[in-house]
Amino acid sequence: MMFQEYLDQRYTPQLRWYDAKSLYNHRMYMIYQTAIVLCATINPVLAAYLEGRSQGYLASGHDCTLASSHGWLTVAISTIVAILVGLHNILKYQEKWLRQRSSCERLKREFYCYELGAGGYDSLSEENRQKLFVDRAETIVAEEQTDWIKEHGKKADIYAS
Repeated sequence: MMFQEYLDQRYTPQLRWYDAKSLYNHRMYMIYQTAIVLCATINPVLAAYLEGRSQGYLASGHDCTLASSHGWLTVAISTIVAILVGLHNILKYQEKWLRQRSSCERLKREFYCYELGAGGYDSLSEENRQKLFVDRAETIVAEEQTDWIKEHGKKADIYAS
């Protein structure tokens, strides 16, 4: 495989994949965090509001409280928060985002060093520069894959028990 073929068929697709996946995982992390914060902060306000309304109903002579008839709403919001926190911990969007963004940025940096003749590329022949670049880029990809396998291997061990 020629160097330009490597760039076109391996390096660039990997770089784009890491970029797209890190953006997706960042977006999902922000969505989950925002939903958790909103639900967690709305719930006590809603409970206090319903309690206040129910006290007003009782003071006006009503025999049924608004809070007890709408208490399911605060329970539902609490359940949603618990589910979101649980999914957030299982799906690990933040960890994926950071790991994939780091790999993407390391790959970009390596290409810049290659292009500018920096970081060990300065005194090498073109052929050796290309070999070094491929070796370093593949090491970055392999490290990320090894981390992924370690993380998922631990999960497999937990589920096997």
